[in-house]
Amino acid sequence: MARLPVIGGDEDYWGNVLVEFLQVEHDSDGTLKRLNQANGICPLDSNSLVPSANLGLKGGYSAIVYIDGSSVIARDHKGDLIASGTAGTDDNDIISSALSSLTNGRSWKERVLLKGSFTVADSVIIPAYTSFQINGKITLADGVNKPPIRCDNSDYIDIIGGVVDGNGSNQTSYPTGIRGVININSCSFVNVIYTRILNGYQDGLYVLFDTGDKCVNSLYVVVNSPSSDGIFYDTSNLDLDVESLIVKPCIYSAGDNPIQLSDLQGVLILHPTIESSGSSLSLEDCQDCTILNPQVRNPSGHGIVINSARRGIGKNKVIGGLVTSSTASSERGVYILQSKDNYIFGVTVYNFSECFRIDSAGSATLTVERNFVQSCIADTPGSTAFSTGGAGQDNTFLDCIVKNLGSATAFSLALSGDKAERYRVDGKPSWAEGSATIANGNTSVTVNHGLVSTPTNVQLTGTHSEVKDAYVTNVGSTSFDIKVDSAVTADRTVYWKAKV
Repeated sequence: MARLPVIGGDEDYWGNVLVEFLQVEHDSDGTLKRLNQANGICPLDSNSLVPSANLGLKGGYSAIVYIDGSSVIARDHKGDLIASGTAGTDDNDIISSALSSLTNGRSWKERVLLKGSFTVADSVIIPAYTSFQINGKITLADGVNKPPIRCDNSDYIDIIGGVVDGNGSNQTSYPTGIRGVININSCSFVNVIYTRILNGYQDGLYVLFDTGDKCVNSLYVVVNSPSSDGIFYDTSNLDLDVESLIVKPCIYSAGDNPIQLSDLQGVLILHPTIESSGSSLSLEDCQDCTILNPQVRNPSGHGIVINSARRGIGKNKVIGGLVTSSTASSERGVYILQSKDNYIFGVTVYNFSECFRIDSAGSATLTVERNFVQSCIADTPGSTAFSTGGAGQDNTFLDCIVKNLGSATAFSLALSGDKAERYRVDGKPSWAEGSATIANGNTSVTVNHGLVSTPTNVQLTGTHSEVKDAYVTNVGSTSFDIKVDSAVTADRTVYWKAKV
């Protein structure tokens, strides 16, 4: 029986012993033998071979496509040839052959691995239950006018790694309704992971949801220089709850919106980084979507827009993050347009004309109502730090901070029921409280309140009968007086609360 060499023994013969042992399970080329034992632990097919679905895959893939000199070659997990052709000419056909070689009717994922740089003259269509891994680059050939990668009415797909180049400057059109360097249409449970998308003729990643579709996730995707949107999640129906994630996308130099969601519910965008894009991170007629810790730098348009201009819905959230412009922007940092019940928390906006704006934009019916902005910072506003306008009511700004106000206006609230509470402007608060002592024999004391402007409400509490009826006079931008009608007979303390 074959065995491994014995430690301290088999002197001068260990090599022969090892070779004999390895030959039991390995062919002469060093690869594992096929399992064809009739008494194997796996069920055998009609050729007494273990089906590939039950066999540990060589290299961890079901099929591999690679470049070898001037050839493009596809092989299965056993190393058997699937197809071959001329590199740069037949790449699409060979990749498609590898995808077609996967198990028909499978209910598990099989993996196709690409190694090298490929040029495709048609869309690569990825079928259901496929893990498509790119260790290299796929580039769309000139004048193809289609997305280089498509998923169409297929579920359970992973697109992993690599670079996909849409070669947008050498395309002139796309078929109607088919957009993007990677196009995902009417699919569920699709993941695009660690992929870099370049040079889209239109969008970088375009996802179109239909009824019942959900869970199309973009994870750690980088999009460079699409002529339109970086990542666009769209729907042919209204109000689909798609339960999808966009995690740590990086969008650079998008011609239009770096990320756009349209008519969707249930999308979570985590830690997006957006640099020098043409317009805004945009939620169009969306509900119950969340943007967490966005980093938006130097947009040529608005920073983040929640726009319900068609239906007046809302209930979206933006939590944390920074919207900044290196030069003074004439646009709005965070803009809520014709939308209701949105929550903005902990966002810093720097160097925009209007840092935070809530507006119905002239509509009398699509009003802005009950939007809540909390613990946000407006730094170096050009015109206003926080403002509302148009038609609507009951929008609230709580615990917000204005820095470097200059000649701008801190709060310009134009709608009924709008309010700003507990804010600070250049270090000065809108509320304060303290105590003051009317000295023995006196009838008044002056309090320097330190508020941002003249308080509109001052409350007093006297702890002794001589000051229980104390009142306020001479209220000004820096101080007010606390008075009693009769001189006190000892030092008396009065507690005060004041707000602008």
